[in-house]
Amino acid sequence: MSSRTGCFSRSPGLRIRPVAELQTCLVYRPHPPKLFRLNGSAWLVLELCEGLDRAQLMAAYRGVAGNHVSAADVAGQVEQGLDLLMREGMIAVSGPDGAARGRSGT
Repeated sequence: MSSRTGCFSRSPGLRIRPVAELQTCLVYRPHPPKLFRLNGSAWLVLELCEGLDRAQLMAAYRGVAGNHVSAADVAGQVEQGLDLLMREGMIAVSGPDGAARGRSGT
């Protein structure tokens, strides 16, 4: 579902509330309204979606995870997180032309 090229960014209007003591993050998406509870890996992917492309995002995730997660697990966790976040309209990907693609407003 997610593009292999382009940069990822959070959708406008999201309200993100970390609940560190429960190792989760609550995210409110206003359009259409829905509340999500993200696990640690999806939360990290969402936090890293600030204009990074796929390779940069993988490297940043690996940097945070350190030696606690294998390279294969990093790739799997990032891909699952991107797929979920794109499918639920929490992130979008912009192509080389800067045009955003994804499920905005759904």
